[in-house]
Amino acid sequence: MFDLSQTVLIASFLICFLSLLGAMPLAAHLRRSSSQPGWNYRGAVRTEALAPADLIGISLLFGLYTLTSALKLPQLTDWLVSMGWFTEESLKSPETVKLTPEVLIAGMISQAVPGIIVIVFLVFRQVNIIEFFGIRWKKAPLLLLIGPTAAVAVQIIFMAMEIAGYSSALKSIFGEVKVQEVVRIYQEHHAISIRILLVIMIVIIAPVVEEVVFRGYIYPVCKRYTGRIIATFIASLFFSIVHFHIPALLPLFILAIGLTIAYELSGTIWVPISIHACFNAFTLIVQELQPPS
Repeated sequence: MFDLSQTVLIASFLICFLSLLGAMPLAAHLRRSSSQPGWNYRGAVRTEALAPADLIGISLLFGLYTLTSALKLPQLTDWLVSMGWFTEESLKSPETVKLTPEVLIAGMISQAVPGIIVIVFLVFRQVNIIEFFGIRWKKAPLLLLIGPTAAVAVQIIFMAMEIAGYSSALKSIFGEVKVQEVVRIYQEHHAISIRILLVIMIVIIAPVVEEVVFRGYIYPVCKRYTGRIIATFIASLFFSIVHFHIPALLPLFILAIGLTIAYELSGTIWVPISIHACFNAFTLIVQELQPPS
């Protein structure tokens, strides 16, 4: 059966990949014809430590996230089961899995895998992690102001989108869509142990891992080979589509652009991490304030 939302998400993956493949040779040609790197390669995010080997690194990440997203497609999971490569039990939908602290802890570990891959890959190549991510930031106290302020600004933008009819437009195009998986889980489970683990996963682990992967690594690698404009587009689009949720596609794309700009202006990974963490925390607070359905 044709599913428009899945088609849009798959098309977004293709746009992301083709943009990177097409931009790299064009950018290389433009660099060869210029005496020095132009404004499109400047900024606080440094790329000198990166090398062609890092194209292999982001290819692994693209493949990992693409596979993870593809396994959410019912057609693919049904085919894998029919081929005998997986069992129905191993490919259970999150909706049918009984949520326990052990299941959540396992989820946290799997959630951290892409970030671990990035760190291991950079360390293996003897890249100075501290300098590469700008971890030694002398203005660290400003995070207490930057994170909440930027997160509130993003929330205001999203509220304006809702007032302008964003959800209604989506409903008219795609019909009824489910809430994002992590939000649904948070809404449906009220046990203290589950809630605490979910908060840790959403407010701490997700921001750290996703910022290290998308802003800290994928963006700089793309910037080195395509320039910061195309790199911002590719890294932001990929960030939004791997969440594999149509209503979140545009909002997360906008959020990702803002996080990339914040990283480029500051030169430290702590800034996008703090904004991302505050944004996720505010999202949970909104869920808490909503009256029960």
